[in-house]
Amino acid sequence: MDEFMPQALPFGNEKSGSKNCEKPAATAAEYLSRVRHEAKQCPDVVVAEFDASRKKPQSVLQPSDDHVESTLPWSTPSKEWQLTQSREFDELRMKLTDVGDNRAEEVEKRCPAMPRMKDELGWCLYCLGTEFHDGLLSTIRANGDEPPRQVMEEEEAKLCLPSDGSPRPPLISILLNMDQPMIQQVLDYHIHWLQVTGFTIAQGCWLYAIMARVAKPLFPDSAASLRTMSRACRSIRLGLESEEDERLPSLNLLIALVANYFDQGDMMDTG
Repeated sequence: MDEFMPQALPFGNEKSGSKNCEKPAATAAEYLSRVRHEAKQCPDVVVAEFDASRKKPQSVLQPSDDHVESTLPWSTPSKEWQLTQSREFDELRMKLTDVGDNRAEEVEKRCPAMPRMKDELGWCLYCLGTEFHDGLLSTIRANGDEPPRQVMEEEEAKLCLPSDGSPRPPLISILLNMDQPMIQQVLDYHIHWLQVTGFTIAQGCWLYAIMARVAKPLFPDSAASLRTMSRACRSIRLGLESEEDERLPSLNLLIALVANYFDQGDMMDTG
């Protein structure tokens, strides 16, 4: 087939490539000659031998078994409302990006000290305060589970936590000083607390704010976390007794953003 193959690199006498092949090539031309000589020894068509006994069975794609909780008619928002919330959320994300790009130094100076990333109880105190923290530990122990290990030391607590044990709002300076690994970790903490203790308005504020910093397109871990959060919110919403419950709009908002803004369409409310 050489007559159909254009020469890529020029070289001299090809015969030199077939001599003393056990010794390293002394020149570039000799090396190219040897490559061409070896190529000519290969047949034009090669058939691989296949051992059928070593063939592995093909994996079969299984449909997702994610269960989406049913909804009550009065609890489901309209499609128009969901899309409006997604547009406003997108505007918020762009404003956060603009602040981070243009006022990074000021934002960093204003950021209060934060707990270490792996300190779940420290973040619980930091975001939601002493009362929520104590209730979380009580619920975990009542369920027969082992609570997370206390990591934050006394001096660190003085730097990070309000002296009166009050919750802290999700300040822009905090959000913009959290990188994506920390965003993912703190999001997972909040989802864990949501599953253990239920939903509060303060926690809804933090979840909304953290979601505003989740990178798109989603990483697999982020997608899994948001889907878990949406299922937890739907389950809590199903337990509400009235459309007058103050938690309903916040739950609907988080569910709508996961489905519409973060493209998890199979978890969408159909109102």
